Amino acid sequence: MRLATSNPTGAISYLVVTAESLLEGKLERCECCDQVKGISRATRELFFELLPCLEQQREETERFLKRVYSIRSGHFHDADFVAGELEPDHQTQYLMPARMAAWTTIRRLMALVNSLLVAWLLRRTGEPWARATQDAPKIREPKYFSVSATLGGGAQLS
Repeated sequence: MRLATSNPTGAISYLVVTAESLLEGKLERCECCDQVKGISRATRELFFELLPCLEQQREETERFLKRVYSIRSGHFHDADFVAGELEPDHQTQYLMPARMAAWTTIRRLMALVNSLLVAWLLRRTGEPWARATQDAPKIREPKYFSVSATLGGGAQLS
């Protein structure tokens, strides 16, 4: 969590790497550059294998996992910072700064990766995790309070 406060992009990236580290099968390598191929797909499949409850929200979960994987790849390969960690603050960003928006992603990804870790550990003991087959909890998006102001007038609540 400490990394997430100063570098949300790094936190997202390392959570993805945590999930990747649980892959046990051998993946194919590129003949030209010797890079592992198909790690994103294999990681997504691992989520659905160990957490069958995600099947109910498969399309949404796959979109989410693809997005966080692209954040991880952009950060590690191109030094992208999606939460604007290296950008100067702009007044217009105070309405919903990229850093604040990244927290929604971090919280959701942390819940998924923590669940994946529990299911992976229990599988190694031979005990299936009963929670992984129950209905997935509803994803609650955070609600933010906003205020709009009119120049020359009073503040208006929206």
